[in-house]
Amino acid sequence: MAFERLLSATLMLAGGASPIAAQDATEQVVPSAGRASDDIVVVGVAPRCRERSGDPQDVVDVSSALIDGRRQQTVRQNPANGRYALTPDDFPISGPLVWQRAGTRIQDFVFRTPSDAKPICIGARRQFVSGVGQLRRAFDAKPFWGKYMILTAAVSARRAGRVDMWIAAGANDPRPRGDRDIGRDIVAGGFKHVPITGDYQWRQVNFLIGPIPCMAAAISYGVQLQGGGDVWVANPHFVEVPEEKLSPSMRKARHGEEMLRHDPICQHQLQGMQLWTMRGSIPIEIKSDAPLYPGLLLLNKIDGGFEPIHYAKDFPLGLIEF
Repeated sequence: MAFERLLSATLMLAGGASPIAAQDATEQVVPSAGRASDDIVVVGVAPRCRERSGDPQDVVDVSSALIDGRRQQTVRQNPANGRYALTPDDFPISGPLVWQRAGTRIQDFVFRTPSDAKPICIGARRQFVSGVGQLRRAFDAKPFWGKYMILTAAVSARRAGRVDMWIAAGANDPRPRGDRDIGRDIVAGGFKHVPITGDYQWRQVNFLIGPIPCMAAAISYGVQLQGGGDVWVANPHFVEVPEEKLSPSMRKARHGEEMLRHDPICQHQLQGMQLWTMRGSIPIEIKSDAPLYPGLLLLNKIDGGFEPIHYAKDFPLGLIEF
């Protein structure tokens, strides 16, 4: 399968294993989670997901997740004492080495996140469950500004109800958020349903995202299970799409060094160019370390006046192939 098929303008779903090899792109410094040939991989149906002995997150009392099964919750580590606890999910994401548990009614799920870089999994404790279980992590977006990137991972499932995966670049937004604001800060990529149900043997999944805007503070990725069954993910890694592999339409979009030199948000972040916003009717200069996020009014000061800076507020989702 030609590489350019992944870079077409529409969603693609293609059968066959590993249509895009990692050596086709320049590997970035992002933690790997093992290889698709680690010892949990079997020929045929994937095994049940089982807890890992000694995982401190497994002793967290998640029974309160049953009280409000519609709200998203997460298991989070307290930096002061190192202990894990169940908290309402306002969508901070651990990373890049820690897989964070989240979802609704998460007491109905088993999570396995080995510390030795072997594959991870989510499994339902009963045949049918009504909530969703999620594993996610994130890393710094700055090294990837201006680039087109691909997340590739191996996925397998056993009697899965529904599997979703995502890769998303998010802004640093100080405004409070909740379940209704889940996609508010996404500036590239997004959530994708992976059409995996039932039993599913190991296959590579690829997500395309980019160009990563300079408004992005972090890149997150993860997997979600609902409806029952088990899902396994192995060897997630992030690779850059080289210039010669970009489609003509992708080359037309400002990206790479051109984007870093000329995009006003990139200029502000990298070159210290002044940007302004409004507080009521008063122009306020944005400090160099202040967060920039979708919906924020941005102004450029020109000849003593202010002109609005137009930037994308509705970001298209990335592509997926497997």
